[in-house]
Amino acid sequence: MDTEIADEFRALGLELPGEPLNQTETFEVMRSNWHSVSAFLSLETQWRMLAGPAGLVWTGLDYRAAAAAFKGRSRHAWAKLLADLKIMEDAALPILNGERP
Repeated sequence: MDTEIADEFRALGLELPGEPLNQTETFEVMRSNWHSVSAFLSLETQWRMLAGPAGLVWTGLDYRAAAAAFKGRSRHAWAKLLADLKIMEDAALPILNGERP
């Protein structure tokens, strides 16, 4: 989340955990993982969040929306993609909720 989006949340009275990211980080993706990473990134607007007195808490991906986005895939392809999405979600949640390594 960048500074501009963080300012919009603050204008609504929601404090965000951690500091906004102001730089783009690059990383290498193995060819065998490219499809899953692309799918994960395409779901950037499909996160479930809760807003409360403590601020905004990211709870996870909306899998119903993800299933609709990737409708038409075979059961096996969806199961593999879903497993990959869950791994990336598990890695992303602590960061989204303000925990920095």
